[in-house]
Amino acid sequence: MFAIHPPIFVTLHKICTPSTPTLQHHAIFRQNIRSEGRPLPCGSVQDLLREETGGMLLLSNLSRTGECFLRSIKKKMSLAAIPAAESERLAAELRPVFPQFQPAASVFETSLNATNPILHAPLDLFSLARIDKGESYYLYADGATPVSVGYIEKIDAERMAVIRTMGIHGQSCLEIVNDAWSASYTDLLEGLLDVKAYKTSMGPPSTHYRHFTEDLPYGICPIQKLGRRYGVPTPYTDAILTIYALALDLDIAASAPDFSTLDPAALL
Repeated sequence: MFAIHPPIFVTLHKICTPSTPTLQHHAIFRQNIRSEGRPLPCGSVQDLLREETGGMLLLSNLSRTGECFLRSIKKKMSLAAIPAAESERLAAELRPVFPQFQPAASVFETSLNATNPILHAPLDLFSLARIDKGESYYLYADGATPVSVGYIEKIDAERMAVIRTMGIHGQSCLEIVNDAWSASYTDLLEGLLDVKAYKTSMGPPSTHYRHFTEDLPYGICPIQKLGRRYGVPTPYTDAILTIYALALDLDIAASAPDFSTLDPAALL
């Protein structure tokens, strides 16, 4: 059995947490594939293949309870399994339904090449007053400016430096945006303002939104922690985490993965 598992670094968080000493114990982080409304039989957690995508394949909004509006589908998306040797097979099995999935080397590659946290954190920071007042605004159309996107590029450069030091295949946010939408932008700001699916993306309704509860501990903080582990300076990442922690009274690091106990070979 397999299951789509998009939350960034949740997989690694559960593997690294001392209370979950084996890979098998984190298998609850998935949604069972169902047949005619009934869960498929699963003899044990060892029968379950853990998998992660590099982001959200489908861009959608909750219209109302029980109803979802699908805005767009990305053209390309990375996918990795645990163990990594199963990624090719899994991508091949899913290809008739999801031809967008491309096998990656490991969940390190999918997680560290996820663009949502890198894009959201700076855009939200420069729109924090709007979010705090509960204003309705467009995340990219209103929030993407030379200053906010310039900060995205600073954090993205630090992410890429960490990736290179770890020997992982990486792409910049601009390259990933171009791959996802079969585009050829030469400027990230231009791309974020021009992609049709982004034009209707709304900003967070509050500071209790997933941009803050998920993206910061599982998307941004891992860059800082891995940078420290591998000796890569991350001043822009450090600064944005400090500002969010102080402004919103958050203990971001407490929720983030603890990479000091991680054996990367366990994910291969």
